[in-house]
Amino acid sequence: MSKTYKIGSATAIAIAYAASMTVDPTESKTIVTIPLVGGNGALALGDDAKPQVGDEMILKVSSDGTARNLTFGTGFTAPTLAGAINKTKTQTLVYDGTSFIAASAPVQID
Repeated sequence: MSKTYKIGSATAIAIAYAASMTVDPTESKTIVTIPLVGGNGALALGDDAKPQVGDEMILKVSSDGTARNLTFGTGFTAPTLAGAINKTKTQTLVYDGTSFIAASAPVQID
């Protein structure tokens, strides 16, 4: 008899551009889409966020006609995600009990 393992829930969140943005992940895996239109952005965990060790966040960040950068604030330990003109990059982060840390190099997907 084979064993089965429950896989955690996932959710997708779209965040509208602002110079300062927050995210409140609610599931074990969260996919966050952020279009950086009009300027660079900064992302921090919201006050209601209660991540658990091992939770994953996958960022999908796009730049407009200017290469836009995403920096990280409270709740994150990751280098700046450098944008490319009219391109989208992804970055995977994992919660280590203190903050979401970069778990992979950014990948340009288009």
